[in-house]
Amino acid sequence: MEGDEGKILEELLREVCFLIKKVGRQVLRDFNITPAQFEVLQKLYFKGSMRMSDMSSELGVAKSTITGIVGGLEEKGYVTKERSSSDRRVILLSITPEGEKIIHSVIERRQAFVREMGKQMDDNMRTKLTEALKIFSEIVRREAGKWYEA
Repeated sequence: MEGDEGKILEELLREVCFLIKKVGRQVLRDFNITPAQFEVLQKLYFKGSMRMSDMSSELGVAKSTITGIVGGLEEKGYVTKERSSSDRRVILLSITPEGEKIIHSVIERRQAFVREMGKQMDDNMRTKLTEALKIFSEIVRREAGKWYEA
């Protein structure tokens, strides 16, 4: 892929991802949570329970920041905090069924948006786009580790 093609593809993917994310996050108003709180819920939903310190590392924010974010989520019943039975110093975070409802609502809205946008393309173009993105996604998954420290 030539330099200009890489630049254009990255810009297009970034813009599309941003807009899909923005549309999905409109749902957050219904649940009165912030985008930062949603990021925590999303990590717990897709990765499972995790330590507070790991959440801090995952999101690249200070532990004190995570403590505040999680406190708000816990008050609303979207996450639980529990001390580890093997190490009482460790606090494990878990998403509740109510927190999962938020994730599902956001995903449903994103999918509805993408589905509606796809209707503006003919079937052949939509199929080709889907297939190209599947292949590109597989390549990115396979190669991404070479570009960052795991």
